Amino acid sequence: MNLESISAAISAAIAAIAVIISVLTLRQNNKIIYEANKPIIEIYIHGIDVHSTHKYLVIKNFGKTSAKIQSLSFSKDLDAYNNDTRLKSLVGTGIAPNQSFVTIYDKSFNDRLTATISYTSEVSKHEEFHEFQLDFGQLNSLRYSHVSTSDLSDEAKAIINGVEAIIKNFN
Repeated sequence: MNLESISAAISAAIAAIAVIISVLTLRQNNKIIYEANKPIIEIYIHGIDVHSTHKYLVIKNFGKTSAKIQSLSFSKDLDAYNNDTRLKSLVGTGIAPNQSFVTIYDKSFNDRLTATISYTSEVSKHEEFHEFQLDFGQLNSLRYSHVSTSDLSDEAKAIINGVEAIIKNFN
């Protein structure tokens, strides 16, 4: 083997290594970009007091891209308001970044159950599955305040409680 052959072999090996490193870097970059921009859908319980206490089941996309809900299920029966539909109308629906789907539930419903959701990203068709442990009685020990000054009209009380609820939701 002469010097030119050795030089050519070394150059070819270096070029092959550079291509492999480039491909690995591109894959890693794609993964980082996806992780930074993927949808992040959460299911949780939320309470608001507007003249009386209301409790809600919320499905929200905290991520940076839209998602399409592929499936949604619950391990046990839901409350009387939601058990007949089990929120099935949301399956096949898109959910934009910061968008929420909210449904009220019966204040006396205090069960614990598991909600399972699967969704695909609009950017990549990768399907994600998540389970959430929900305790519908978690808000029972919290106290809500209401305006009860007798010299205010019902409308004034409702406005004050509404403003308080709006302020609470921005915190």
